[in-house]
Parts: sequence; C-alpha cells; structure tokens
Amino acid sequence: SSEILHAPPAPSAARASRIAARPSSARVESLPMRATRLRTVVLLSCGLVLAGGSGCARERQPRGRFILISLDTLRADHLGAYGYGRPTSRFFDSLARRGTLFENAVAQLPGTLPSHMSIFTGLYPPEHGVYPEVALSPLIRTLPEVLRAEGFRTAGHTEGGYVAGRYGFARGFDHYDDYSAVRISRPATHRARTSPALLTALETWLDGQAGPPGPLFLFVRMWD
Repeated sequence: SSEILHAPPAPSAARASRIAARPSSARVESLPMRATRLRTVVLLSCGLVLAGGSGCARERQPRGRFILISLDTLRADHLGAYGYGRPTSRFFDSLARRGTLFENAVAQLPGTLPSHMSIFTGLYPPEHGVYPEVALSPLIRTLPEVLRAEGFRTAGHTEGGYVAGRYGFARGFDHYDDYSAVRISRPATHRARTSPALLTALETWLDGQAGPPGPLFLFVRMWD
C-alpha cells in the first residue's frame, strides 16, 4: 500500500473540487506512441536500466538508485557552473565537474505544474493536459508507476503547491509527502517552506527506513 501525506484542503473548496481527471479521448489513447519524447537525462537513464536485458529469457532484476531533484525557480545564471562569479553553489559546481552539465536545457512551459508533469510523463503539456484545474488522466502512466511495477521503491518529498499529489504526482509512489514541509514551517511562508524545512522532513523519513538498500527512485522538489 502507498503512504500519501497530503496538505489539508485549501480554503477554496469549490476550486479544489474542480480538479478532476481529464476525460479520455482518441488523442489521449494514442499517447503511449508519443512517450518516447523524454527530455530529461534522469528519465532516460531509468529507461535504459529497465530496458536492459529485455531480450533475455531470464527474469529482469531491478537495479539502480535514482534521485531526481527539482530546484524550482532557481536561476541558472546565478550558479557558478554556469559562469556566475560569486560562490553561491559550491556543491552544485562540484557535481557539475564530476558529472554531465547541460548548457542548453528548455522547460516545456514556464509554469511549475505542467512543466513538472512533462518530466513525469515524457509528454508535452498539450498532450498530458495537466493545468491548475485539471489533474492527470488515469490513461497516462507516470515514471514512478513504471518504476514501481519494475520493483523499485518510490518516494517523493515536496512542499505541495503545484506538485501536490492530487494533480497526479503521487501516483506510483510508495510514499509521497506533500505536507510535512508546510506543517513544520513557522511561519508557513515561501521562505520558511524552502530547503531547510523540506530537508528536515526528508531526513526524518530516511532515518525511519529499515532494511538493506535496494532499487530506489526518490523525487525531491525544492521551492527556491
């Protein structure tokens, strides 16, 4: 069973009630053929892992531990790896030196909700159809759903907002917490709900995990 921790309903209950799954259509039913349009290296890496050995007779064994971190509204031109002169991002810069840095990355839409859903589905916004009043259609599978079906443990930690589980982001997660970072923030402001509160909630969850490490997909979204 999945453990989903959601924020309490927003004051505008009428608006929240209008968030419903998008009706099926012929265009939606053809979406699996378009799902190869993945634009995120993490998604491609996961796909390669799942595809490995698919032509073999033996049963595939899930492997790998993938962490997808989203730094929402962070300016690339204020990171040292992208040429900024002040020491604002030492760890990020060291990670860029040790890994792969993309100098040309394009968001599918300048909005948190549809852009993040494109990451989770590999689809353009008009294809997945998720906007503030519309949740993801049940006909469209997400990356966490695929990974969990392949034997991965899946967990997500966000501060809610436009990556709240009710839009479809919680689907496929064994544990999706879009509330704890808000609950422990005092006051519950934009500044208080960013990295420190979220990391505290994440560390608490990690400390409570038992057993040997196994295949894992972890999604962390910070509002910075």
